[in-house]
Amino acid sequence: MNKLAEYILHYPIPMFGVPLRGRNNPIYSAITVKQTKVFVTDKKEECSSIPQVSKLIDILEEELGENLNIKICIHNPDYSLPYISHYSISTAALSLLLSELFELDIIDVTESLMGIEVELFDHVLIRVIQALRLSIVNNSPLLYRYGEKPVIVKEPVPCCMSFRKISVGNEKNYTKQLVYSIGDYDSEIGDLVTKIAGLTVIKAYNTIHDANRDLMLINTYCRIENMLWYLEYSFLPPPKGLQEVCNKWIPNIGSPVPVSITLNRDECKGGVEVLC
Repeated sequence: MNKLAEYILHYPIPMFGVPLRGRNNPIYSAITVKQTKVFVTDKKEECSSIPQVSKLIDILEEELGENLNIKICIHNPDYSLPYISHYSISTAALSLLLSELFELDIIDVTESLMGIEVELFDHVLIRVIQALRLSIVNNSPLLYRYGEKPVIVKEPVPCCMSFRKISVGNEKNYTKQLVYSIGDYDSEIGDLVTKIAGLTVIKAYNTIHDANRDLMLINTYCRIENMLWYLEYSFLPPPKGLQEVCNKWIPNIGSPVPVSITLNRDECKGGVEVLC
């Protein structure tokens, strides 16, 4: 295979943050402990690639008026992870490549991709993707709110996340199917919900990095987010297991994903070790 470039990157995972339409709230992105190879090759090559990334490159070529003739491939992709993680790591590699080719700042490149992604995704989902991309290029978990500088986690702590396939009914493209957001029919309630959503992310981040690590508090923040998923998208909370600190929904492309979170790496059986 003719590799034009190769990057060794962490997969990102949206740990906390509920995408509310028309609102701008922080996203708490974790990264996997294990890294994976993402490489750029000729468009004709056969490899594990993401269809939306190929579409993004097609749109980018139209915008640039230039045939890049490239494909982004993931080596041995971890299919236990959410689809949004695969898309984000692929577009982070694309951003790194474009930054090198055109001698541009990497953050400027990722923000330019956001402008193109409006043809592929809803705005609230694009902001989640950008948080994940930034955690990749910064090689760290982080807190990110669109329009602000990300807060990089200086001392990440080990966590464990397990992903399960649970049917939630009318789940495809949930952000686009939303007819009315909470704020559309009651702005005061919408403002309050937005404040709760943002504060929950920050509180969860602070509690996870607190020396005492109050597990009941973290469980409470997970339950608040499940409430927000129900308010905005009518998704009932995913069923709780025995070992987890909490079970909650996290944003994804096409359908939200139920995740089980534990904060003890020794209990990470069948899950994915992450830095959070």
